[in-house]
Amino acid sequence: KSLINLLQREASEWTIMFFIFANTLVMMMETSDASTQYEQVLVNLNLVFSIIFILEAAVKLLAYFPRNYFNDGWNRFDFVITLITLVDITANLEAGASIFRVLRLARLLKMIQGAKGMRALLNTLISSLPAIYNVSSLMCLVLYIFTILGMHTFGDIEEYSSLEEVVNPFINFRSFGTSLMSMVAVFTGTNVNALMEATYRICEDPVTCI
Repeated sequence: KSLINLLQREASEWTIMFFIFANTLVMMMETSDASTQYEQVLVNLNLVFSIIFILEAAVKLLAYFPRNYFNDGWNRFDFVITLITLVDITANLEAGASIFRVLRLARLLKMIQGAKGMRALLNTLISSLPAIYNVSSLMCLVLYIFTILGMHTFGDIEEYSSLEEVVNPFINFRSFGTSLMSMVAVFTGTNVNALMEATYRICEDPVTCI
């Protein structure tokens, strides 16, 4: 009971938030051209933060017992991140450890638990997911229609295009896949003017020209 009272104190929550934010700052300080001593300091700091988070999870498990601990969604989330932290410490693999270290950044989402405004915003976003799904479906349908239209209209673009740097093996309308990628580029505004010039057709007969 004393452990539960300790964990439910506002000071305890803010302390953990501080360590989460500090751990993120330490991870942000990593550079590719750092010296060996600098890298070792960052490794030691990450190890200290990892031990703190592991101890937090252990204290919560001891206080709430497994059943009550895993009934809370934030505790389950924190337990998964703690397991990732343990793998990061024990793996000692260059590529793999860096991937696990990046996944530990998800602990920042735990700060939402202590911020009422952000929590309300997250709940609003979750409740609006069905509407977002409908809008996304409509956008995908429009994208599909214009992808097929682009294939039939600009499928022979290599015959009259003079902008080879724009029309390349990845951006063209000769197949459904590349046509879809081209439409995604248009939707996101990537080099739209150059692509429009590359697909512009100079026709002598305006009746047969699209």
